[in-house]
Amino acid sequence: MENTQNIQNIVQQQEEESFDYKALFFKLYRYWYFFILTIFIALLIAFLFNKYTKSIFEVSTTVLISDDKGAMDAQQLLGFGLSNNMQNVENEIGKLQSYTLINQTIRQLDLRISYFEEENFVTKELYKNNPFRIELDSLHPQPVNVKFKLNFQDGNTYTLEAEGKGVKLYDFSEFKTAENTEDGTEINVSLDTTFAFGRYVSNKYFRFKVLVNDNYKPDVHDSKSYYFIFNDIGKLTKQFQAFTIEPIKEESSIIKITIKANNVRKSIDFLNTLTNVYLSRNLAKKNRVAENTIKFIDEQLGEISDSLDYAEDNMQ
Repeated sequence: MENTQNIQNIVQQQEEESFDYKALFFKLYRYWYFFILTIFIALLIAFLFNKYTKSIFEVSTTVLISDDKGAMDAQQLLGFGLSNNMQNVENEIGKLQSYTLINQTIRQLDLRISYFEEENFVTKELYKNNPFRIELDSLHPQPVNVKFKLNFQDGNTYTLEAEGKGVKLYDFSEFKTAENTEDGTEINVSLDTTFAFGRYVSNKYFRFKVLVNDNYKPDVHDSKSYYFIFNDIGKLTKQFQAFTIEPIKEESSIIKITIKANNVRKSIDFLNTLTNVYLSRNLAKKNRVAENTIKFIDEQLGEISDSLDYAEDNMQ
């Protein structure tokens, strides 16, 4: 009797555990349009994300840190602290990330103006491939971080629009923020006019020319919108300080500089110029040391020569 009851319990449990997949399929099939709609929305989101999200590229370079061997310092004599090589690497990394070195790099690259292209809601920075260029009057202050929107009319004229409130002016002749106005009132920039290429666009807040570059093609560029911005070199310097530097291996004198940005060509030029400025500074420093050493030796030789002449006179 007990065995029969156990068999019945097992059969009942198996029946409870059985699942009607066919019935589930037909229930879900009734909402097939919902699954199609979900897949379509997911693909649309992925397409829009890939289309309108700016790509970020990683660019890197390596620099060999010269080991200037000198006298052993107090920390080494006491047996603690970083080794002379590691101290030198850390010091050179600090120099490469310094504000003054990066500021000099940006000035040498001439990043006073940034150019952009707008097409189908996508904004792309133009670097050394813009169809026009700005020739600014460096003696006149310019409004920074204001979008000057430009559209080609033909090869001779263009429209220029700009709107900005609470604008700051920048003096590119001295690379510093200029006094906005004599009475300290807020500056508002407003512009919507057609101009001829090669003529000054000016008022008391800005003065510059727009010139057409050799790569300008009417059939390509007339259908697109562009804008340019005058950059605050100080703020731009701080933005470019956001790169990483680290030795390629522990105790190595070769360091790797890595920067992440949207424009590959601009990043490559920045790293190349940064390393050139750094190496030029080191070379100038060594030249100054050599010149001072030669000057000191010449002075000492002059004094010794005078002493020898005096001794010779006494002997005679």
